[in-house]
Amino acid sequence: MSHDEKNTYDVLIVGAGPAGALSANLLGKAGVRVLLVDKEHEIVEMPRAAGLCNEGSRILNSAGLMKDFEKNLMEVQEVQFRSEEMTPFFGVDCSEKLNGYNIIRTLYQPDLERCMREGLSRYENVDFWSGTECLQIEDLGNSVQCRLVTNGDQYRNVTCRYVMGCDGGRSNIRKMMGVEFSGQTYAQDWFIIDVKNDPDVHTFNENIPGRTNDRGIIYFMCDPDRPGVTLPTPNGTRRWEFVVKKGESHESISSDQSIKKLLAPWGDASEMNVVRKAIYTFHSRIAKKFRVGNVFLLGDAAHLTPPFAGQGLMAGLRDSYNLSWKIASVLRGELNDEFLDTYHDERHPQAVIIVNVAKALGFLIHPQKKWVSGMRDALFRGYNKISRTDTKKSLRKTPNSTLGFLSLMRGVSDITTLMLGFEILQTPVYKEKPGPNVEPVLIDDCLPDKFVLLNYGESCLGDLSKDVLDDYCIFSGESLVIKNTSFNSGRQHDSLSSGHGSSNEQVIYDIDNYYKSLFDDGKKVILIRPDKMIVVCEDRKKVSEALRKYMASLNFIRQKESSAA
Repeated sequence: MSHDEKNTYDVLIVGAGPAGALSANLLGKAGVRVLLVDKEHEIVEMPRAAGLCNEGSRILNSAGLMKDFEKNLMEVQEVQFRSEEMTPFFGVDCSEKLNGYNIIRTLYQPDLERCMREGLSRYENVDFWSGTECLQIEDLGNSVQCRLVTNGDQYRNVTCRYVMGCDGGRSNIRKMMGVEFSGQTYAQDWFIIDVKNDPDVHTFNENIPGRTNDRGIIYFMCDPDRPGVTLPTPNGTRRWEFVVKKGESHESISSDQSIKKLLAPWGDASEMNVVRKAIYTFHSRIAKKFRVGNVFLLGDAAHLTPPFAGQGLMAGLRDSYNLSWKIASVLRGELNDEFLDTYHDERHPQAVIIVNVAKALGFLIHPQKKWVSGMRDALFRGYNKISRTDTKKSLRKTPNSTLGFLSLMRGVSDITTLMLGFEILQTPVYKEKPGPNVEPVLIDDCLPDKFVLLNYGESCLGDLSKDVLDDYCIFSGESLVIKNTSFNSGRQHDSLSSGHGSSNEQVIYDIDNYYKSLFDDGKKVILIRPDKMIVVCEDRKKVSEALRKYMASLNFIRQKESSAA
């Protein structure tokens, strides 16, 4: 986009990688005035992040990007761990969908960034300046003054309400905030190889009866001498990552002769067309604070995660999804600025968990002693004999929050229940009364980007006291009822209304009674946030008081007195 004379925005986003570009799309959709800047003039056309889980797909769909991007993804059927003899000792079945999307798919990061940047063209309220750096920020309390430079010699002063620092692991925004970036750097380097032509890897699957989809497997080679991982990537490409041994020079391992030897088990390296070879030193670091005043850190600027769990990209997407709706709500006057502190409260503990999980998985892949690897193999083989991996139970997510109203939640996620701090589970529903030309959609496609009271069967609005209903309307909350496809009530839909506004209650239709069971046949009522997190889950008779307590905990600033005036 061309630079115009505007110098005032609601939000300045520094860095147009996945976290920054997603934030710009989400805020643009919410009507927020956004300036997105990036120091690079063009997208870096090199493979980097390579994995997207079902949660990431769901987030992209909420930003209206999934339909265009889905064609660029490749499905993964299984994640397999192999011993030093290259025999499988553990596997995770990824063939089923979870919450409407494939559990794991691989991607080419430049394609993702391209889709996100193209998505910005939908919003006149979003400007994107490439080749632009942020040189200085000054937080004045009610605004932030920012000094920008484009193409090295075009200087601009921009005023905004908030700054989102998405400028990577070497973040200048983080340095300007004076935030400590503690953690560790692994002494072990890893050698990355990306090839354009994926070879035939059938010989690696001879121990898996019936396995024919060779391209759909991610392999972790857990050899203590030379650990590695290989994953199929879109459009017939593939990636390998190998440990650089102690005493092994970067020059020797990246030589053509070394690459030929490393890739020999898969085929002839000369036919694979190596498009990238690079050596990385992995880090595990987390910023001490994700917020200082009106400035926030997201993505790699906030945390660096070892790649073993494939969660680096996902952590940045979660940051964007968590913070964007909160900033939009504050700018609309629905929530107090203090509510933005929950971004750190919710995301920082989860970032710590993800980093620790990645470190543990790194130990699983690369134990320092051979006897440890032997015990590991025996342990997991024994587990496989007892129970084949159940993906839906093993791929649980951590809760989105450990504080406030969500602290009532304990335990782990269950795919068959409603849990505080977790996303509402989704399967296909009908957005209107089923008929010959009515196609099912995912429930997210029926939910507005607002707080929503969700229940099954009959409306729960009659169960709310008048003052709670009034507050909920001030809060711009909405209501949605899920009904059975055979429901045939003659009465009109309820109206969410008070002296402060009203809207018709939306009705959607259950398929196969999935939500009927989930909501205990209409006995349960939940409140979900704009990021689909469940924040209230209560019996219908108690929901009014639970909703009252939750709204009070948010300290929202639209008071009845000022609204009435």
